[in-house]
Amino acid sequence: MNKKITLLIVFVLSTVALSGCSNPSTTSSSNNQPASSTSITKQDSQQAMLNESQYAGSELELIKLINLSTQYTNDQNKDAYMKLLTSDSPIQGIMGKGKITNVEIKHIGDITKNQASISADVTYENNNPTSKIYTFKKQNNKWLLADFD
Repeated sequence: MNKKITLLIVFVLSTVALSGCSNPSTTSSSNNQPASSTSITKQDSQQAMLNESQYAGSELELIKLINLSTQYTNDQNKDAYMKLLTSDSPIQGIMGKGKITNVEIKHIGDITKNQASISADVTYENNNPTSKIYTFKKQNNKWLLADFD
């Protein structure tokens, strides 16, 4: 009897350990929340990007904006970055915190006809993650970054 229990415990622990090795990130189309955290990480010389294939519609457009803002921040391309912003955005330019090494989507808020928000943890080189809320507005039928805090 003890051998059966021991084998069962070993099997359960092995299954738990192996399932922790894979982290499929999928999104839930209902209520606009990720089923599990989605993150991007800088690897080698590649820039960190969210996996856009996990999103559709307005969510995809917003994720593409986060990817572009990450790319332009890491490239220090202020002109391209400024084109991502709404005309009334208080953002004055690229933040001087360094390169973004990781972005983890925590929550996709309600997306209305003209406004949306996404909360994420953003990590800059040699820093701990900081929480950020990206706020988006639609101007001239195009999603743009309005602000973040």
